[in-house]
Amino acid sequence: MISVHEATKIIEGTVQKWRKVNVPLEKALGSVLRQSIVADTDFPPFDRVMMDGIAIRHRDLDAGIRSFKILGVQAAGTPQQSLECAGACLEVMTGAVLPMGADTVVPYEQLKLSEDGKTASLEIAQIDKGRNIHRRGLDKKQGEVLILPGTVMGAPEMAVAASVGASTIWVSHHPTVAIVSTGNELVDIHQTPPPHQIRRSNVYALSAELARIGLKADLYHFNDDKVSLQQNLGEVLEAHDIAIFSGAVSMGKFDFLPEVLVQLGVEKQFHKIAQNPGSLFGLEQWAPQKQYSLFRAIRSLPFYVFTNTCCRG
Repeated sequence: MISVHEATKIIEGTVQKWRKVNVPLEKALGSVLRQSIVADTDFPPFDRVMMDGIAIRHRDLDAGIRSFKILGVQAAGTPQQSLECAGACLEVMTGAVLPMGADTVVPYEQLKLSEDGKTASLEIAQIDKGRNIHRRGLDKKQGEVLILPGTVMGAPEMAVAASVGASTIWVSHHPTVAIVSTGNELVDIHQTPPPHQIRRSNVYALSAELARIGLKADLYHFNDDKVSLQQNLGEVLEAHDIAIFSGAVSMGKFDFLPEVLVQLGVEKQFHKIAQNPGSLFGLEQWAPQKQYSLFRAIRSLPFYVFTNTCCRG
């Protein structure tokens, strides 16, 4: 029997051995990142206008100018214009490049425009130099790491990766999973069990927990029949990267699973952990023709299943 901490370390070390795959960004949601996402430019990549309004030179304000001639419009997504004349301004839109020569943005809410739209006058006494400008590189500098390996790709991470042009990324392979219940006492959920049997439920709890983290599982059931396990279990193991067993892992007369797994060449990492409930929790490895396979055994009582699923992930 080993400690919960030791078991966790073994499991974490095992998970790190999954192979990595290169996938299109749009298919990476929920995957574990296996590379660094690095800024390919400064963020923002230019001095960015933060409010709709006018861009001015603050030294004109210092000179007492409060009415500005509108020379044109700097829209978002258009090349940078230049502002060089005293007493002049350019209308600017949110997200636009700050015009060259300008250093302050006055929002429309603090302006009065002439009827002909050619002049903008300030309706406030003063505005600080540099207001309403998101300076280049303020968020991140080119070459800085934006997302670390090991991060689960969610919506924010997808947006960041897209912003640096990461059209494909390296992520951990999504393992194929089998959930195997055992026992003559179990019947399918579509059946009405007789007094001496119950419906299978643990496999659905386990499947739901896996679905919550983006993994789909195939469900299997074996009765307490050693021959059937010997003849069919190997095929299940071959077809999946991970197999989770619920039941037949203790020392009962019909707990054939540990013996059959040994016969199939499965190597035990641990079989019991120092916790209650859920001490009967095992981890095995198997690699006949595949890079890696992982198997976990859990005792079949529901509170054991929930304890080990929630605590061990």
